[in-house]
Amino acid sequence: MEKTRSWEEEYGFPFLYDGVRLLDMLEEYSLVRQEKEEEKRRARAEVEVERLDALKASKTRELVIKKKEELDEICRQAHMDADPSIENEKIMAIIDSGMFDPSELLASMDLQISKAKEDALSRTDIMEKVEKWMSACEEESWLEDYSRDQNRYNATRGAHLNLKQAERARVTVNKLPALVDSLMAKTRSWEEEYGFPFLYDGVRLLDMLEEYSLVRQEKEEEKRRARAEVEVERLDALKASKTRELVIKKKEELDEICRQAHMDADPSTENEKIMAIIDSGMFDPSELLASMDLQISKAKEDALSRTDIMEKVEKWMSAYEEESWLEDYSRDQNRYNATRGGRPFFWQL
Repeated sequence: MEKTRSWEEEYGFPFLYDGVRLLDMLEEYSLVRQEKEEEKRRARAEVEVERLDALKASKTRELVIKKKEELDEICRQAHMDADPSIENEKIMAIIDSGMFDPSELLASMDLQISKAKEDALSRTDIMEKVEKWMSACEEESWLEDYSRDQNRYNATRGAHLNLKQAERARVTVNKLPALVDSLMAKTRSWEEEYGFPFLYDGVRLLDMLEEYSLVRQEKEEEKRRARAEVEVERLDALKASKTRELVIKKKEELDEICRQAHMDADPSTENEKIMAIIDSGMFDPSELLASMDLQISKAKEDALSRTDIMEKVEKWMSAYEEESWLEDYSRDQNRYNATRGGRPFFWQL
C-alpha cells in the first residue's frame, strides 16, 4: 500500500489493476481481514466463555452434590424429610439451565444445612428415646416369638442363652409403657414449642406412638383373655377331677350299701354314664353330688326296710347250704368208714 501511494504521488494518477484502483482493493482486503480476525477472536472468546461456564457449572455441581449429600446425611440420621425444593433433579436442572448465581445457590445450600443441623439438634432428646423405644419393640417382638416356641425349654444347644435373653427382654418390655408415655409427653411439648408436627421418616411420631399403644393394649387384652381362658379350663378340669373323685367315692358307698343289702343299684348311676356326664362338662357338680346323696339316702332307707327279711334270708341261705352239704354227705357210701376226716363228718350230724 505504501509503494502504491508513492507511485500515485509520483505519477499523479491512480494505480489501476484490471480497471480497479489497487489501493481500494488493498483497503477492502485489509478491512475484510480485520473483520475475519475479529470474528475469530470473538469465536475464541465465546469458546473460552463456554469452557469457563461449563467448568463453573461442573465445580458448582460438585459442590452442590457434596452439600446435598451432607444435608441428606443429616436428615437421614435425624429421620427428617429434606426440603423438596432442594431435590437432586431440581438442583441439577437449575445448574444445567445456567440461569443461576453459584454464590446464591451455594449460600442457599449452606443455609439449608445450617437449618437442618439446628432441627436435628432440637430433636436429639426425642430421637434418643425413639431409638430406645425401637430397640425395646424389637426385644418385645423377639420375646413374643420366643414365648410361642413350644420347645424353648428343651435342653438344646443355646437354650440357656435364649432363656437369659428372654429374662433381659422381659425387663426391657416391662419398661415400655413408661418409656412410651415419656416419649409422647416430650413429643407434645416439642410440637407446642415449634408449632408443627414432629415427623419421623415423614410420619407424625405421635400418631406412631398412639397406634403402637393401641395395638399393645389390644395384645395385652388378648393375652389376658387367653390367660383367663386357660385359667377357666384349668379350674374346669380341677372341678371335673374333684367331682370325679367325690362321685366315685359316693358311687363306691352306694355300691357297698346295695351289695350288703343285695339290691340292684339305679342304672342311671352306672360308672360309665356318670363318667360320661363329667367328661362332657355339661353338668352342675352340686346337682350331681346331690343326686348321688339322694341315691345313697334312698339306698340306706331301702336297705333298712329290708333288714328283718335279710336276716331271715341269711339264715335261710345258711340252712340251705347245710341242707346241700347233708345231701352230698348222705350220698357218700364211705361216710361211715374210719377214714381221716370221717369222724368230724359224723360229728357234724
